[in-house]
Amino acid sequence: ATEIAHLIFSGLARVRDAAPSRGTLALRCYHGDIASIPGVDAYAVTITPGMEPVGASAAIDARCGGRLRRVVPAHGVEVVAVGSNALAGRHVVVATLDLPPGAVTLEASAVEDLALLVGRACKRLGLVSVACPAFGTTLGVGVATAVQAMLRGFERAGAPAAVTCCEIEPGRLAELRSALPPGGFEDLREGPLPPTPPERAVLYLAARAPTDGTTGVIEAKLFRDD
Repeated sequence: ATEIAHLIFSGLARVRDAAPSRGTLALRCYHGDIASIPGVDAYAVTITPGMEPVGASAAIDARCGGRLRRVVPAHGVEVVAVGSNALAGRHVVVATLDLPPGAVTLEASAVEDLALLVGRACKRLGLVSVACPAFGTTLGVGVATAVQAMLRGFERAGAPAAVTCCEIEPGRLAELRSALPPGGFEDLREGPLPPTPPERAVLYLAARAPTDGTTGVIEAKLFRDD
């Protein structure tokens, strides 16, 4: 009877984790350095055993004095307290991203499961707003595929309530935006947006070069804002 009860509860737990959250996940897309984003409770980054932190993980690690590279996550995830004013958020959720065997590309399902673990850690600690990069892109997962898998994982966990997806490279940023629901996210950028350049009206002064020994005019091309 005990074994049957255990199987029933295990099955219910799997169904619960697979079911999407009824809450609405608030989404933001941030163009800039993840370490510079304001107004978040925490950051979620990945590390791969045996490899140096790269990208967003390296940016957060630098602000934490190199502490992330010394973390050995238990059960795939570990939470590090920032402990200084170097970051706006107070915690870093560090998730282990293991290298796939051989030359196989990391599966999207692995990214989704990792996001599920991160979401559960956020729920346990009451972390509402999290900034993160797209997980697994250094191991062959496309940016859009990774973001969609992460959102599924967060929805399964029912946490966090708000996610800010961060990207510093313009090309990858376009992929990230394409993975988010149209009109369903807030667009942010580090620092002020550059001003729109004024429209440049072209003015011409021209005349043909003289052929009969008389005075001529050299052609010139000027802009109104020169």
